[in-house]
Amino acid sequence: MLFRSRISGWPMLIGPDPAASVRQMLVHAAAVVGATAAAVVWEAEDEPRVYVASTTEPGGAIEDAGDAFGEWSGPVTPAEIARRIGRDGEALALFETEQVTGRVFFTGVRTASADLTPTLSLVAREIGNSLGQLYLSERVRQLAVHEDRIRVSRDLHDGVLQALTGIRLELQAIADTALPEADRLRALERALAIEQRELRLFIDELKPSPRGMTEAGPIAARLNEMCERLSVEWKCR
Repeated sequence: MLFRSRISGWPMLIGPDPAASVRQMLVHAAAVVGATAAAVVWEAEDEPRVYVASTTEPGGAIEDAGDAFGEWSGPVTPAEIARRIGRDGEALALFETEQVTGRVFFTGVRTASADLTPTLSLVAREIGNSLGQLYLSERVRQLAVHEDRIRVSRDLHDGVLQALTGIRLELQAIADTALPEADRLRALERALAIEQRELRLFIDELKPSPRGMTEAGPIAARLNEMCERLSVEWKCR
């Protein structure tokens, strides 16, 4: 009964701090298993990224490498896991969902391994599901930010930037009439041109950077075939 209540009370990975949420989940998982510490290593879908979290990492569960989930640089060795949670009373379980795959480590476990296997499998599955939901929510957030940046850059380009261009053309037309203020008008036009260049740079920075396409893969192969065919047809490199 106690075990079922702990599983049913599994913490939701929500909130502004993903590291704190993952750490809270691992603390809860360790309590369900009867362990003193826990660590998890996982990968998301087809992305070449590895993430690490543990209950005992000072300052939070996830190593911060500039990514919302805490991307880990370098291989995750047994020594690294031992550095985080020790080696006494070790237990390990694997998990795999549609979004993430990985393994969870526990130390300080006193229950016999044969009796612990069903519990480990269930807890690992819950951890995988939670990390998968966290990954999906982060992807949704990134998509929303991506769309907002595109919208703002488009509004600036089609609105403010075009309006400034119209003002510049008016100033040039007036200055060409050789009025006494022509030099001053041309100076204002040049100042506007400088501000436009700065605004274009800002718009370019707002646009999300496209991910580089890998050299191998079906899309790259198809594009290479098209390039070869077009180079033959048009007799160019």
